[in-house]
Amino acid sequence: MVRYGFRAVISCVFMCAFLWAAAARAGNVILMIGDGMGLQHILCSQDDDSFLYRGLPLSGFVSTNNALGNVTDSAAAATAYACGVKTRNGYLGMLPDKTPCSTIAEDMAESGGQVGLYTTDKAKGATPAGFYAHVEDRKDDAGIQSHLDAAQKTMTIRGSLKDLAPEMPKILSELKPPFFAMIEGSDIDKKSHAQKMPEMQAAMKDFDRAVRQAYKFARQTPDTTLIVLADHETGGIDEDCRFTTAQHTGVEVPLFAAGAQAARFIGPLDNTEIHAKMRQILFDKGR
Repeated sequence: MVRYGFRAVISCVFMCAFLWAAAARAGNVILMIGDGMGLQHILCSQDDDSFLYRGLPLSGFVSTNNALGNVTDSAAAATAYACGVKTRNGYLGMLPDKTPCSTIAEDMAESGGQVGLYTTDKAKGATPAGFYAHVEDRKDDAGIQSHLDAAQKTMTIRGSLKDLAPEMPKILSELKPPFFAMIEGSDIDKKSHAQKMPEMQAAMKDFDRAVRQAYKFARQTPDTTLIVLADHETGGIDEDCRFTTAQHTGVEVPLFAAGAQAARFIGPLDNTEIHAKMRQILFDKGR
């Protein structure tokens, strides 16, 4: 079911992926995570103004299973994107053996680049925390807080944004090259857990509008790559736009990319490969 529509757009993907190709490697990455967003979330939320899938080419799908091969949670998924490793559910910025792993956000800040982490969840939520915290329990509030306090010395971290799209002008104005930005729309997941279709659709439309603004920014900002994906699918939405569960599923999630190095993100990928490709863009300019 998740590959519905893939062949229909693949030819457009190859045409558009090289549209902005440049000789130099991109120095900026915008990673937008629609928490819990599967392809059916997008298809069941479309209207005439929708941008995702209609306005931004579908590059492929991302597999999301955790280190045990099971359905991931947001902590393990965020760690895969942040560190490039599979880990256990609940772990943030840690390998399965509880060894801390350096995140792409930390490495970017250490190299002198700008880092911005933005979310409609709280700043200590699993997705943003996966980029700065190193704890074995996503519920370790005190431990995460200590890492947050340290991270805020070198990163811009803004949690609890009410709606994402209205905040995008401020977010985008804060991004000064070279930068890494993670922008999360968390309400897609929350409303899917609650199996509230109208509320989920409203969250999707807010995320869709935010993506449109990020796309425009990426087109106008040299050496910037926009990546749009999810950490996992929530709700098991079927082709009739009905929830089949209140939990996460192992369904592959859609991947969209645009900008200077969009061609890197074509095809089926594992979530750890997303990290590797972002790292190449940010740090391996000579390769």
